[in-house]
Amino acid sequence: SGSFGLHRAGASGAAKQFNSLRGALHRSCSAYAANVCTYLSPEHVPLNQEMKEPAAARDTMVRRVTTLYYKSVFCLQPVGDGVSRAAMVDAVLLGCIPVLFHPGQRKQWPWHWGEWQRASSVLLDWRAVLRGELDVMGALRGIPAAQVAAMQASIAQNAQRIHYSQE
Repeated sequence: SGSFGLHRAGASGAAKQFNSLRGALHRSCSAYAANVCTYLSPEHVPLNQEMKEPAAARDTMVRRVTTLYYKSVFCLQPVGDGVSRAAMVDAVLLGCIPVLFHPGQRKQWPWHWGEWQRASSVLLDWRAVLRGELDVMGALRGIPAAQVAAMQASIAQNAQRIHYSQE
């Protein structure tokens, strides 16, 4: 599954490349049946306008993304404005295996996720995706069931390590 924005007006440099990655992932997911890949679009919310949405609409979107991640085996986590995405933590906390596309994503939250993140995530080459050399859904479907189960077990055993809240 995936839930991420597709367009940032005026993007340049690396941001433009990662926007292209997001578009490629969306197109790839759209080529499969919904029971294989589902994309939930948070689009139509202008940058920096998220908090101006009516609370009910925002809450509905949060519930939809939460439900999607909870029901999914893999959650696509493309880089956006930076390598860090809150959705990576959301995916893990909901038991979904994060699919990362940049080596820097593996270096996030070293105290919380560092030692067990390789056992609980998949890293795919974003450049190969953009060049059309890597079919993301095909690659994920090619991961042996035992390896998927081991990643899910790692998440189940360790996910609480990245959850924190203000008391």
